[in-house]
Amino acid sequence: MHLRWLDLPSDVQAVEVDLAVEGVPPTPHLRFWALQASFVDGAASQGAGHLGLQWIDGYPGHTAVNWGGYRNGGGELTGTESALPSARGNVNTRNYQWTPGQVYGLRIEKSGSRPEASASVDGHGSRPGVSRTNSTWRGVVIDRATGEAVVVRELVCPGTNLDHIVMWSEIFAPCDAPKLTVAWSNATAITPTGAHPITSFSVSYQSVADGGCSNSDVSVGRDGRVIQTTNIDRQTAAGSVIS
Repeated sequence: MHLRWLDLPSDVQAVEVDLAVEGVPPTPHLRFWALQASFVDGAASQGAGHLGLQWIDGYPGHTAVNWGGYRNGGGELTGTESALPSARGNVNTRNYQWTPGQVYGLRIEKSGSRPEASASVDGHGSRPGVSRTNSTWRGVVIDRATGEAVVVRELVCPGTNLDHIVMWSEIFAPCDAPKLTVAWSNATAITPTGAHPITSFSVSYQSVADGGCSNSDVSVGRDGRVIQTTNIDRQTAAGSVIS
């Protein structure tokens, strides 16, 4: 299930949203709830990263946080080594104790830049490598109950700003697994001029032909939070815009 941010301002340097998993996942299957952002130069996307909470086998308490991504054209993005341990030795997925029902902030932000030497070749053979500048992009998870902010790691990818922001649920449980709900709130884009609340989202789902479920749904709760739910009659069609 996907919720794409609409009415995004220009020159976005950071994005942030609150997430709450409203109950203990009822099966051990992998579940991943993430905020995704593309790293762009103008209209050209250079890659994308996804930051979120996971319910995953092999980690303490079945909980973890993941900050990883892919460069345009394929291949995983490189990045710094996380200070968080990883029970399964995965560079992107790190131990993190999150609690069902608790609210966690997810923040992706531009944190700096670093030069990268890149070799180039012309029609007559090789020539000395040229230097280009990559940006570093920090993934942070924030426990809203305690205020503790944990830097997961930094990814390295060219780009001057963020675009194409999506909140998603990636569920590997069977479609008939017991219902589970997650709630998103306080979606915010940060530019040099300040914070800009995002209040409208377009809805999409993975198609059944591609392995998706027909019984997942997106709704808006009475408290204004945006809800994604598995194993429920669908009321909001793909392509809808919700606010």
